[in-house]
Amino acid sequence: MFKKIIGFLIPIIGLVLILEYLNTNKEKNEKIVSKEITPRIKKKQLVRVNLNQRQQNILKLFNKRETLLPTDIYSVAPNLSTRTLRRDMDKLVEAGLVLKDGSTKDTRYRLKK
Repeated sequence: MFKKIIGFLIPIIGLVLILEYLNTNKEKNEKIVSKEITPRIKKKQLVRVNLNQRQQNILKLFNKRETLLPTDIYSVAPNLSTRTLRRDMDKLVEAGLVLKDGSTKDTRYRLKK
């Protein structure tokens, strides 16, 4: 009779131990995941873009045309150097507002959707 009781209790104790092990590992895995994911999300949420008036005017040009060439952008501020306007465009590209296709003379800019 004693052997039957022990034979019955051993699988139950084993099951309880397995469930307890899985439960503690689940909590540890959740902690690890939250440590890995949380900083990434916060960094993406903290991105802010301060645009100057020229950059805002460039973005307004995209309402008229789907794709802009460098010559179109130079028409926004003809008294400024081309290098300054390229820096403005680089900032818009880095901010993720505009996509850049090509390089040098073949550059085209598209508004990111």
